[in-house]
Amino acid sequence: KGSKDLVCDFGLWRWCRHPNYFAENLFWWSMYLFGVAAHPGMWVTMLVGPMPITTLFLFASIPMMEERQLTRRPKAFVEYRKRVPFALVPGLL
Repeated sequence: KGSKDLVCDFGLWRWCRHPNYFAENLFWWSMYLFGVAAHPGMWVTMLVGPMPITTLFLFASIPMMEERQLTRRPKAFVEYRKRVPFALVPGLL
């Protein structure tokens, strides 16, 4: 088999198609929670950190990356998407 037939589907990639983006989101949302704990009255203002990153991943980065994978490894990636339905958050998205 050539590399066009291979998709990483072990380790973290077994649970989520983009675990690196998931970890980045965890970081930003944890910073948000620390900020809210320090200044509860500013919870809405502090959404400026995690919301744009989450939106960027969901509506730009992940769709572009998945389109690239579908172009490079069409058959393997379609099967992978069936096995791992969660693009960002295991069990949710």
